[in-house]
Amino acid sequence: MSDGSMRWLRWSAVFALISGFGSGATLLSGPRSNQPVTQESEPASRTPGKTTSIPAGLSEVKIGYFGPNDPDDALSGDLWLAASLAIEELNRDDGYQGIPYRLIQGWSKNPWGTGITLVTRMVFEERVWALIAPVDGPSAHLAEQVIAKARLPLLNPGSSDRTVNLAYVPWVFSCLPGENLQVPVIFQALIEKTGERPFVLISATDHDSRVLATEFERYISTRGVSPALHVKYNPGEKRSLQPLDDIGETVGAFVILAGPRESAEIVKTIRPRFKASLIGGPAMGRSLFLSQAGSSSAGVLFPLLGRAELNDSFVMKFRERYNRTPDFAARQTYDSVRLLALAIEKAGLERERIRDAIRDLAPWEGVNGIVDWDEFGQNRRKVQLGIIKNGVVYPADSDSSSKQF
Repeated sequence: MSDGSMRWLRWSAVFALISGFGSGATLLSGPRSNQPVTQESEPASRTPGKTTSIPAGLSEVKIGYFGPNDPDDALSGDLWLAASLAIEELNRDDGYQGIPYRLIQGWSKNPWGTGITLVTRMVFEERVWALIAPVDGPSAHLAEQVIAKARLPLLNPGSSDRTVNLAYVPWVFSCLPGENLQVPVIFQALIEKTGERPFVLISATDHDSRVLATEFERYISTRGVSPALHVKYNPGEKRSLQPLDDIGETVGAFVILAGPRESAEIVKTIRPRFKASLIGGPAMGRSLFLSQAGSSSAGVLFPLLGRAELNDSFVMKFRERYNRTPDFAARQTYDSVRLLALAIEKAGLERERIRDAIRDLAPWEGVNGIVDWDEFGQNRRKVQLGIIKNGVVYPADSDSSSKQF
């Protein structure tokens, strides 16, 4: 089946689900949230997205969270903890005009199966005011298709997948810099490390890795550069790396574009066999990569998508509360909740006004750095090069004694 046919089937499934949820009088009362506001609309207290005042009887301000809520989830547990910490702090500060915030969580490992039903239920049954989808590009795409129909803000703090924003849905905000800003950093590090020597590109087959690899190949091709070999790594299949058996000692670098766990697997395979430089994608800045790669991570270079400071107040309170150190994705998830709450304070409880406030608040500085939207709704914050030393992330051009992960 072609990509176009698959997209059509997915959109059909989304519309069918939304139509089913939206048509039930027990699920939504009053005017539909995707209709323009008019003077003739029924009282706004009956439906989220229609008022700047507090709806009668409102006991919670609900925010959807599409991601795992298991703190022990290796990839996303810290993201849930960061969002929960932000909510706790907001509620200690009196919530929204005395009304507490609450995260409405849902997740499925089968996003296009039960996952889309959960997102639709958050929007139409739980009637959340906005949605946060921090896990990856595919889950952000799924949430995007629901909110495009339902018309409420979506914040994507965990994936830099630029294709989420290139769909031109004005309700979507991606909080990490996109691949278009990461790839020049990777390329510059590659040139500095290899000079005229050949390099090998290894990319994983998951969605986010393919998006990054495609952007990287496009960028280097416009500069007359190409890898000596491009290996596509299928996680769990060790044979995927067999082509490396024929690589000689002349290789200057390996560019590894994969998720945190897969990047660690590749790095641990390469380290004992080659002396070449290792340059990766932003996944090498995740806690999961550090824990899985161990000592093999020493010296790897990658685009750093946030701050890497050891002793700032956020890191200290996160450690005190959870006994772990947050990575850039956890920082950005925390920032997303805080930014959304600021937008609600500014706009009131009206979805379109909340969306506009999210955009208008930029540039805004959070614990992971500046949030400044481009014309597509993606953060255009400058990306710097990161490096790992002794299992700790540093900005590559800084004094490692003062800044770390």
